Amino acid sequence: VSKETVRSFKTDIREEDDKFIMEAELPGFEKGEIQLDVNGDTLTLSAVHQQEQVDKSKEHYICRERSYGSYQRRFDISGIDADQIEAEYKNGILYMICNDNHKNKSMRKNRKTACTKKEGKQIYGNNRHRD
Repeated sequence: VSKETVRSFKTDIREEDDKFIMEAELPGFEKGEIQLDVNGDTLTLSAVHQQEQVDKSKEHYICRERSYGSYQRRFDISGIDADQIEAEYKNGILYMICNDNHKNKSMRKNRKTACTKKEGKQIYGNNRHRD
């Protein structure tokens, strides 16, 4: 029985005037493999990196260190207008600008947890939808 592990990734969050700038380190991903979802006051950033399907008889690796699988982090975005979040993926970093309309400093207390269920509206990624 295969059990998929959900990994985490490094994220920097800084405050500039009335907004927070989030920088998530996601090297090696294609833009379409990254998804941002909002459910209530929770922003879920996830990415899935699939291993290329290769004929095992033709593989001749001496060393193989790159990882594949699911990556995910959750952030408390209380006081943030989710409709105004801007996201751009460039050079392996996902940049997000979150306007702090209420001057609520909840972004400083970001939390990370593994999660398998996705609900709410998706604001970045391939299959965009809104509630």
